[in-house]
Amino acid sequence: MSQISIYKHKITNLDALRKICLMKGYTFIKAGENGVEEKVTGVFYDEQERSGIAFVRLPKWKYPLIIDNQGQIHYDNFGSKSGSMEQFGDMLQDYNMEAVKRRIDTTLWNNISTETENGDIKMKLTIY
Repeated sequence: MSQISIYKHKITNLDALRKICLMKGYTFIKAGENGVEEKVTGVFYDEQERSGIAFVRLPKWKYPLIIDNQGQIHYDNFGSKSGSMEQFGDMLQDYNMEAVKRRIDTTLWNNISTETENGDIKMKLTIY
């Protein structure tokens, strides 16, 4: 059964999200750019339109991710039949790392190690 979910994590830096999408080959559309209207819309399983400020299409996901004005992510993965939650989690993890990189002063950045494989943890941020 389809269920529209709202992930409470806030996407606060669309440029960081765009960079991750470009690196990973995901489709990213931001409202108000390149002739796109002031809001983007996506249709989910229940055939209802959802709109927001950005749209992300993950590979093999049937329905898009919609980021609303508050930065919350709306998605429908139809009980994991229409999209891998692992892929969703990887995208969020990559986004979080990129967002942190953009907030840290560049003089401090030379003393930071990132992207460490450690069992179930894909990335770890270490500041020296």
